[in-house]
Amino acid sequence: MFMVLAALALLLWLPRLQAGQFHKLTADKGEFTATVAASGVTITNRHSTSTLTWQAVPHHVETPGLFVLLSNDKNNSCLAVMPKRGTADPDRLRAVLDRHAPAPARG
Repeated sequence: MFMVLAALALLLWLPRLQAGQFHKLTADKGEFTATVAASGVTITNRHSTSTLTWQAVPHHVETPGLFVLLSNDKNNSCLAVMPKRGTADPDRLRAVLDRHAPAPARG
């Protein structure tokens, strides 16, 4: 019984732990900005700039508050999260993402 309770507690606590670790990794980098262009997405922070081509992130999914760019390469993972609150025109961003990185086919 103890093992079941311990496993349940771990499952409930693990996402919070992972989020805290991610926050610690990114806190010193300052604000992140993303620029979407015909060539891909450029993500910039205080210390670095990375460009993801549309070939690297050929798909996106949308949640009520986010656009998430996804890789379909099992050997090379890539993920970019863009909050909708970061754009003045989410419909325009959605149109660009639909054109260059359509949602993956459900099947």
